[in-house]
Amino acid sequence: MSESPPNPSTPQRSADGLWEWNGTQWTATQAPPGSQQVAQSAPVMQSPPQVPVKKKGHLIRNVGIVVGALLLVGIGVAIASSGGSNNNPTAGTTTASSPAVTAAATAKAPAGPTLTNQQKNAVRSAQSYLNLEGFSRQGLIDQLSSSAGDGYSVQDATIAVDSLNVDWNAQAVRSAKAYLQLEAFSCSGLIQQLDSDAGDKYTVAQATYGAQQAGAC
Repeated sequence: MSESPPNPSTPQRSADGLWEWNGTQWTATQAPPGSQQVAQSAPVMQSPPQVPVKKKGHLIRNVGIVVGALLLVGIGVAIASSGGSNNNPTAGTTTASSPAVTAAATAKAPAGPTLTNQQKNAVRSAQSYLNLEGFSRQGLIDQLSSSAGDGYSVQDATIAVDSLNVDWNAQAVRSAKAYLQLEAFSCSGLIQQLDSDAGDKYTVAQATYGAQQAGAC
C-alpha cells in the first residue's frame, strides 16, 4: 500500500475496515464481536446416527434361539402332562367286572358237553361199530341214523360221532386193508371205493392215505 496513516502512534483502520495500522505495519483486523456470535449461534448440523446393519447370520441365530426356546417349553408341557396322567390311579388299569357281568358270562359258557340218553346210546353203538371194522365219519353217521341201521336221528348220530376222538386216517387204512384181503384193487380203484358215496365215504385225502398205507399205491 502507498498511503500511510497521519498519526503513526494511533491505530488506524482502512476504509473497508479489514486492515489496521499498528504503527509499524498493516495487519488484518479481527472479526467483529457480532460476527462471532452469529457463527456461534448458527446451528451445527450433525450427521444422523447410523443404525448398525444386522448381519444375516445374526438373524438366523436369533431365530434358532427362539425356536429352541419354544421346543423346550413344549417338551416341558408334555412331561408335565404325562406326569399328571401317571398320578391318576385309574390310568392304564382294567376296570374289574361287576358281579352281574361275571355271572352273565359264566351262564353263557357251557360247563361241558352234555349228552342226552339217546346220544349216549348212539355213542355206545358207534364204539361197537368201530371195534368191528373201519368207518369214515360220514359212513358211521349214516350207519347210526339209517332205517336199515340203528335208526337214531341224524342229529343224535352226528353229536355222538363228533364226541368221539377218532383218527379217520387210521380208519381209512383199516378199510383199505379189509378190501385188499377180499380182492385185488388198483391204487385209483381203491381210492375211488373208499371215497365214493356208494362205498365208505372217506374224503379224498383220507382215501388216498389209506390206499397208500395199505400198499395199493
